[in-house]
Amino acid sequence: MTVSEAMQLASLSAARVVAGQGGLGNAITGAMVLEATDIENWGREGQLLITSFYALRDLTGEELEGFFAKLSAIGISGIVFKAERLVNSAPQSVAALCGRYGIPLLEIPKEVKYESILMDVLGQILDSNLTLLNHFFEVHHQMMALALRQPTVAEILRYLKNALHADATFLDNGRDRRVGSDPAQSAFVRIVLEELAPDRYQHYQYCQAVLDYDSGFSAAALAGEAVDEIQVQVFNFGVPCGLDGLFHLPESVGAVDGGKLFVAGGLHPYGQPVHPCPP
Repeated sequence: MTVSEAMQLASLSAARVVAGQGGLGNAITGAMVLEATDIENWGREGQLLITSFYALRDLTGEELEGFFAKLSAIGISGIVFKAERLVNSAPQSVAALCGRYGIPLLEIPKEVKYESILMDVLGQILDSNLTLLNHFFEVHHQMMALALRQPTVAEILRYLKNALHADATFLDNGRDRRVGSDPAQSAFVRIVLEELAPDRYQHYQYCQAVLDYDSGFSAAALAGEAVDEIQVQVFNFGVPCGLDGLFHLPESVGAVDGGKLFVAGGLHPYGQPVHPCPP
């Protein structure tokens, strides 16, 4: 759930964006009431802070700047401000810092209770996690059944295509061999990898791949090093679902010059399959 999506919840439906509009796409992983400025001791990436700014009232300009620098480093998703008796409007200095660091500042009416925001946000997150857990169980069951059959590479590729809704390619540079669910998409002549930031439920490292074709066309894809065992962990990487354990990458990855890779795609940057013209 993003900050923008959270504004559709009943408790935040009347919220007004004061500053930091550029961060409305920040992901929310939790919510907490801001009671003290020692954010480094309890803050977590993706938290939505709820506050009246009373805890910040005695900070100097330099201290306030340092506090927001820590918010940004931690990855705080946004701030919900409720005007109270002692602070009746969002300070301009705070609004300016929210804009600078891309942290959305939402102002809510005085009648909205903190409890209702916490219940709405955390309830939505729990529902999402339950859906993820159910999906994990389903995919895990399917993968274990597949593993018991000792599948061929072609069978694994067919499973990946159905699961990811995108074509998949197995690339073995050591043997100069590749197998793909779509020959046209597997006919790339060059692949360059860039490591993706780890997801909170991710056990292995993945890469964003750029596939170049003789025709001059390029496509984006998801890639990872093939391993022997078949394990599953479901997470979201901007494609309908991901399969952890089938992909594992070394610590540093550049242009591919060896090893065995599974490549899911080409994928359009927004997750739609791309069909390059064959050379």
